[in-house]
Amino acid sequence: MKRSVTVLLILSAITIRSQAVKRVTVAQLEQLISISQAKQDSDLAYQIGDVQLTERLSETAIARLYAALPGERSRQALTAIAAAHVWG
Repeated sequence: MKRSVTVLLILSAITIRSQAVKRVTVAQLEQLISISQAKQDSDLAYQIGDVQLTERLSETAIARLYAALPGERSRQALTAIAAAHVWG
């Protein structure tokens, strides 16, 4: 019983999370990052993690965005959404 409840909670969290994702273009992502320069790394990472790309990020765009990000967490979030588009 306890295991079933745990599985249901996990599935609910995944469903809620997938509904919260905002689909954006690369240009919209670039704009989001540029207007979020003053945010802390963890806040920006969370914000980046809430988007889903509608198009592929080029290596040039990834390098440009990496340079604009404040820290490691936001860079990891960018890597994750870029990879999710390739594998999704």
